[in-house]
This record gives sequence, structure tokens and C-alpha cells, in this order.
Amino acid sequence: MSNIKITPAAPSDARELLEIYAPYVLNTAISFEYDVPSEQEFA
Repeated sequence: MSNIKITPAAPSDARELLEIYAPYVLNTAISFEYDVPSEQEFA
């Protein structure tokens, strides 16, 4: 079994985090946002 390491998110992680977050903004009512934020806004 591999070890899992949890680290704080950094601005350089914004693109990958947006790939996870964007479908929730676009396809659900879970987020209060109407548009997916840009990488700069998300960082």
C-alpha cells in the first residue's frame, strides 16, 4: 500500500485544482459561483 501525504495547496496547484472544481461549478448547485474562476483568480 502506498503512503498518502497531504500538503497545503500552493498557487502552482491552481490548474489541477480547477480541473476538479470546474465540473461542480458548471454542473451542480453545490458552488455559489456561476462561472469557473480563472487560474489567476483561483490561485
